[in-house]
Parts: sequence; C-alpha cells; structure tokens
Amino acid sequence: MNINSTLLSGFQALNDIGYVIQNRRSLLLVTDKNVIAIPAVTALVDQLRTQAETLIVLDDVPPEPSQHDVMTQLESRVDAR
Repeated sequence: MNINSTLLSGFQALNDIGYVIQNRRSLLLVTDKNVIAIPAVTALVDQLRTQAETLIVLDDVPPEPSQHDVMTQLESRVDAR
C-alpha cells in the first residue's frame, strides 16, 4: 500500500483543509500523543470528523514513522476488531 500525504502549514491552514479533503470519504491522521493534545490539532480532528465518513487517528506511532510503522498500526487495529 502506498500512503499519499498532504502537508499544510502556516497562517489559516485550518481554513484550507476543507478544500484539500473535499470529496474524500476516508481520512487517516498520523500523529503522536503529544501533538494530538494541542488545541489546534483537536480543532483539526473535530473538523475532519464533520467532513469525512471515516476518520482514523493513529497517535501511537514512533517519531518520524515510516509507511511500515503506519501499516503495522493499521493492521493491529484491524486484527483487534
């Protein structure tokens, strides 16, 4: 699996996210426990949840995770179901 990514940064980046994710049904947010606790990130997650059918938040990955790290986390979630 190839995981495509988009990075937005800077002033008003939260306002731009709607344009980037329009017509997307499923979203994957990869972060860590420290970042997910930041109020701006919490606002982002809330916004993503209102705009996508499915939002998966992986917040238990090592710093600078590889695609392998992300796939391992995703697979463990599927196996847990």
